[in-house]
Amino acid sequence: MAKVVKKVHGPYTRKDGREHVVIVYTDLTKRTVSYPKYLVEQKLGRELDPKLETIDHIDGNPLNNDLSNLQVIPLREHTSLDSQYVADECREVTVACVYCGTSFTRFYKYLKDAGTRGTAGPFCSRKCSGQYGAAVQNSVQEKLPSTEKPEVRYTTRKKQLLEQGKTRLSEPTVVLADKT
Repeated sequence: MAKVVKKVHGPYTRKDGREHVVIVYTDLTKRTVSYPKYLVEQKLGRELDPKLETIDHIDGNPLNNDLSNLQVIPLREHTSLDSQYVADECREVTVACVYCGTSFTRFYKYLKDAGTRGTAGPFCSRKCSGQYGAAVQNSVQEKLPSTEKPEVRYTTRKKQLLEQGKTRLSEPTVVLADKT
């Protein structure tokens, strides 16, 4: 027997800008679900199967919750797009030390982390990092600008699909809005 919705609270905005709602059923159980997923479930008149289906933002912008920008896709396909992001984490990148200029290789994930923290770098060694820190503290050198966050391949893959006129790797399982 399907649960009957008593009340819906929200949408509430999280720190990352995404929205969610809290659904309260007549038996007083609660379910927190993303706002775009809730919108699609209301449009379809059923809950999505969490083991088989998920919501994808066609334009890649998770803040654009317009129904024309949402599509139901197989969870397997969405996971394969996300796995490209994880694969990106393990690739090695050749970079130059910002202090001494020496070229070295570093795993992408460490460069990405430094870019999100707003710190200077990358440094080829602890020695260079320490010498740079001491020089800044002793006012011998100005603080270097923070490292730019490197682009992630996941968004690049999404951009490639959009450039080819595609929104997905395969046809949607459920069409939500007419594109007229």
